[in-house]
Amino acid sequence: MFTKTEETILNALPKEYKYIYRFKDRALYIGKTSNTQDYHASFCMFGHLFKDVKAGAEPIRFRGPILDDTEREYLKTVFKPFASRIKYVAKQRCEGIWVGMEYIKVLMEDPDGDSTCFPVFKAGTMYKSMKPNKAYTLEELGITYG
Repeated sequence: MFTKTEETILNALPKEYKYIYRFKDRALYIGKTSNTQDYHASFCMFGHLFKDVKAGAEPIRFRGPILDDTEREYLKTVFKPFASRIKYVAKQRCEGIWVGMEYIKVLMEDPDGDSTCFPVFKAGTMYKSMKPNKAYTLEELGITYG
């Protein structure tokens, strides 16, 4: 849907922006939610791009959730007993005889700084939207409690 140039521009935006849309006056905007009444920012300097974003149409989500519903609910359940101690979660690529496999690593907050790893799985089959070796907070993964 977006050209490579448009994707580069959208990926450079602050993470809180997830939607792009045009008002009926054809002005281009980005927003944090799909509700065009909520806070949004003018994106008019790129108005000549994003031709697929039609005036008056529904906002287009360009930044989706990192985990799908099944992955999020599974991790939320598994993490619950120690969620308050989790510093970050990362998807790691295996090396050596395990090339082509990945696993989830969880690092805990200090003072102990312990970590734990989940069983390996075939690369590209699970947690597909998580970037390898990137640290995610529970909030970034959409895992919340309370």
